[in-house]
Parts: sequence; C-alpha cells; structure tokens
Amino acid sequence: MTPPRRPAPPLPPDPSAAAIACADLLRRAPDGIGLVDARGTHVAVPPALVDVLLRAADRLASGAPPVDDDGGWLRTGQAAAMLGVSRRTLVRLLDDGRLPYDRTGPGGHRRLRRRDVLAHLDDRREDPPASG
Repeated sequence: MTPPRRPAPPLPPDPSAAAIACADLLRRAPDGIGLVDARGTHVAVPPALVDVLLRAADRLASGAPPVDDDGGWLRTGQAAAMLGVSRRTLVRLLDDGRLPYDRTGPGGHRRLRRRDVLAHLDDRREDPPASG
C-alpha cells in the first residue's frame, strides 16, 4: 500500500521569496531531487538540471530574469520560421531596417538576435496590421 502523499506547502506569493525557498530546497538535497506527478509517478531530476534550476532560482531571487539570455543568434531561415513569414519577407524586413541584424563577416550571412526577433513578434501582436 502506498502511503498517502502530503500536500506540498504553498509557495510564498512573492516570486523572490518563492525562488529563495526553492533554492534552499535544492541546496538541502545533496543526494538529488525528484518530481512526482499527480498520479504518483516519480522521476529523478538529473544533477545537471538541478544546477540549471538552482541558477534560475538564484536569479529570480535577486530580481533578475530566470534565464541569462544573451539573445542567441538565429539564421534568417530560423528567424523567418519564428515570425511565420517567408525568408524573402524577412530579408525585406531587414533591408527596410525594421529588424536589426549582423553579418558573419564582410558580405557574409545575416544573423539576428533571438531577443530582437521575439521583440518584433511581440510588437506585431500588439499592433496587428490594419485589414482592408
């Protein structure tokens, strides 16, 4: 017979306090941690993922975003797919100065920062094109 599960204590409502509580838990579990779903299935969390979770919790506790986003670089095809446009349309946006980009070298391939593409996508969602 499986022992009854104790409900998890509620996390503090403040994200920083919740992150501190999570980080403390991660640090107190030197033998690792596990996850349990609603059906009681247990899954061990690999040490590498525990490290990622701990770094994210520490960043949240300090008020920083949970992931240190360097922007990441995308090729034009990847950026076009994220925006849901053709590569040709993306190149037009780049040529019109509507999205910043860098080149891999003189005359080289264009590269876009992921954060710039996501910001453009957010702007498009906020200001949909006028129909008509």
